[in-house]
Formats: sequence, C-alpha cells, structure tokens
Amino acid sequence: MNAKKCIALLLSAVFAVLTLAGCGRADYSALAAKTLNEAQGNRPAVTFETHQKLTSALWAALEEAAQLSDIQQAMTRNNGMQELLTGRYSLEIYTVSGSLRPQDAAAKIAQEILDALSGRREEGFISMVKSDGSYYAAVLTWRSSSGSGSDDSGNSGATDPDEPVKATYPVQWDQSTGTLTFRKGAFAAMGGTSILNEQFTRKGLNAGQGIAEGKNFDEFSLMDVVHLVVEENSGVTSIADGFDETNLKRIDAFACSPVLRTVKLDGVNSIGLGAFFKCSNLENLVISGSGDLTIGKGAFNGSLLTSVNISTSNKLEIMPTAFNSAFKHGVNAYFSGDEIYIGYQAFLTVPISSSTNTIDMTFKGTVREISSAAFGTTSVSSGGIVYHSYLKIHYAEGGAAAAEDFRQVCPGDDLSQAGLHEKNFV
Repeated sequence: MNAKKCIALLLSAVFAVLTLAGCGRADYSALAAKTLNEAQGNRPAVTFETHQKLTSALWAALEEAAQLSDIQQAMTRNNGMQELLTGRYSLEIYTVSGSLRPQDAAAKIAQEILDALSGRREEGFISMVKSDGSYYAAVLTWRSSSGSGSDDSGNSGATDPDEPVKATYPVQWDQSTGTLTFRKGAFAAMGGTSILNEQFTRKGLNAGQGIAEGKNFDEFSLMDVVHLVVEENSGVTSIADGFDETNLKRIDAFACSPVLRTVKLDGVNSIGLGAFFKCSNLENLVISGSGDLTIGKGAFNGSLLTSVNISTSNKLEIMPTAFNSAFKHGVNAYFSGDEIYIGYQAFLTVPISSSTNTIDMTFKGTVREISSAAFGTTSVSSGGIVYHSYLKIHYAEGGAAAAEDFRQVCPGDDLSQAGLHEKNFV
C-alpha cells in the first residue's frame, strides 16, 4: 500500500471516529482491523482495512434490524454498498457483549473470523461499532475461486479468469481443515431430510463430492469434524439427538467429539438432546434463525464454551441442562429472541476459578420463564443469600430494573430459587 493510500485511509478513519463520536456513536473499525490483522501473524491471509461505506451501512442496518441475518440483508440492500458488493463476495455479521473493553471485543470477534478466511482474496474490509449495549462487526471478503455460481454465502457475481476454480458441494468435507459445510441443496443431496446426523451426512457427501472427486465417504465420521458450518438456505433445520438418556451413551450427532472447536448454524431451529454433549474442545458457538429455536436438553452439557451468540426472531427455548457445566472457564454469551424460556439447570456452572473467569451473559428480548437452579445452585449460603460473584447478567435497562423483571418469572418470585441475586445484574 503506497503512502498516499495510507494517509487517505488514516484521515478517513479519523474523520469517521470524530463524526460518530459527536453523534454519540462509538466506531472501533480501525481497532478491529488492526486486531484482526495482527491475529493472523506475520503473513496475514487477508489484510483488512476500514471503509466508511461499510460502516455507514452497518449503522443504518442496526437502526432497521436486530437479528444478525436481518442486519446482513439490510446492508446488502443499502445503495451505498453496491460498489463494494461485486464479484463472489461474503458479508458476515458478528456481535459480542458491550460489557467488554473495545480491545477485548475486537479480539473475540477476530478469533471467530480467523476460521473463515480460507480461500479468500488478500484484501477485505471490517467495521466494528457499539450500538444498544453490544459490539457489532461487519466483515466483507471475496472468494479467491472463479467460475459461475455462488460462494459459500450465496453471493454471485464477476469472476477472475486467472484464479483457479475451487469446487463447492451442497455437503462438503474439507479434510485439510476439518471443516464440514452444508450449503444450498444439502436437503436434496441428503435424501430429502432436514436432519443433520452421521448417516444422512454420508449420503449427502457421496451424492455430490463423492461422485465429482471419485471418493467414498461411507467411513466418514462426525467425530473428525473440527469446524461445523450450516448455511441458512441449506435446508438443514435440525441437529439430531446425540445422547441416549436411557442407556447413558452416545448415539449420533457430535456428542463426545474430542476435536470439534467451532459451530456456526444458520437456519437451524432445533438442537437435539445432547447433540454436542461433552465436546471437550468446543469453544465458539454461533446460532441464528428466523423462527422458533429450541436448544435441546443437555445439548451443550459439559462443553468448554468461551463465546456464544444465539439469536432468533421468535421464541427461544433453552431446555433443562442445555448449557450445564459448559461455562467452566468463563464465557461471553449473547441470547436474543422475541420470547425467551430458560429451563431447569440450563446454565448451572461453577467456573474453575471464579476470581478470574467471568460468566458474562446478555439477554435481548422478553424473558418469560426461568426454572429453578437455572443459573446456579438453590442451596442457601450464609445469611440466606445466594450470590455467585462471577455471574454478570445484562438485560433491558439493567441493574435493579432487570433484577425485578427476572424475579417476576423465577419460581416463587424468588431470584435465589434460580441461583440469582440482585448483584448479578449490571
């Protein structure tokens, strides 16, 4: 990048920060770009810069929509974005809790983005802003493959004839990165089913990638998947049960996976019983949908999550023990739904070191029901007060008002029955 371009970008970033600050807005795009570039090491796969049109479109979308998928769609409709949305582009939206310091928020978002940079061109744009108590980041990259059709985000456009073609399939397994992806057409490839399990995944792989590459996936195992990606238009809407409660053993899905690290599910509305039970290396989870969403009983019980972002436009139901013992090392978790229901022992967790590992949870929407021991033990400590100092909850206006809203939907109108205390609300 020449000196003139550097100066222009710097002046643009400074002007954006000053302008937005004057309007009560916080723009951290330059920080996000710097953090993401540094997170890639000495030889970044994609060098990120800021772009005022991307930031302006993000602000406009945040005023129009609340769900990540809606924000993304609003940005693509923005007239100012049209010159950026050329070729096989990919636009992704990320969010983390606004309780974090800006540098920590940028670092968390950077870690989520790193796994998605394979096969991208060498340059991209990122914008990160703080709005309504949360940090939002818009990331724009371009596929480095050519040919007609669409990239993994469903965006089509011009291609570069000098670039090699990289085939994509409705159900695709990348053994080099351990990435399993479900794209548009997966429903048909898997035999007309919306359920993700081992049997149907093998069928989908053999139907497309297997034929094209002359491979047989009959021995493929979900236990080898490091990164799971389900795209919104894939037709996959359910993750199969992974655990048999009666016989206490793994039966399917990703339960007891020793290698699974990241899960990104778009358009999925049902996570089966114990689907990700005891995934000992699962850290990052992103789920977004447009209908009702049910996180099944014990779905993530025993995992070691550190970043969670779950959002849907309708009812969000978190079943009993769904995240029991899943936050042992602390977590930054975001839950959004029109109505939210929290089951028995859904988040029952005691961090290994409560002095250094905070469970930071944000709820956006109306919490309608909280069952007993949802956030902690119901046993009474000295003085009849239950207070887990490591637990921080962000809801509505926060503080005493949020505590009162939660109290009204706790068993017996008693926060302590759900393992909560007024001090937990910030």
